[in-house]
Amino acid sequence: GAFRGGGGGGGGAPTVAAVDDVSFALPVSIGDVVTFSAQVVYTGADEEGSATDRSLASAFQVRVETQIIELHTGQKRLSNEFHFTFVARDASVKDTLRHLPMPPVRPTTYREGMLWLDGRRRMLEAVTIGKSEGSSLFSG
Repeated sequence: GAFRGGGGGGGGAPTVAAVDDVSFALPVSIGDVVTFSAQVVYTGADEEGSATDRSLASAFQVRVETQIIELHTGQKRLSNEFHFTFVARDASVKDTLRHLPMPPVRPTTYREGMLWLDGRRRMLEAVTIGKSEGSSLFSG
């Protein structure tokens, strides 16, 4: 899934907090070969207040890209793009939500920087909506 593919959460249990903007560029037909790649593009670790707001420190944004592979040429074409906001939680604690802080994402290229900015906007919007709706994922 997006969490494992994105490499987040060191031993924690990811919980989907929001699904944002699923875009479809090309249809996937029966028999098509597709690949999925996922990457954590932003975490709440850099946000002001994350030291005291555990739910913010445990939130992270994952971008998933689906590509169709043309078998004859090896050419890849973008089919879909998905954006998920997760909260990392401690799976060893039952019946209680215990947040696990995520490490920050450090972009090293221009493209990664643009994905980081987009991920930040999407994640903060999901956190704001979740808190305004009283979601237990964003308490504590």
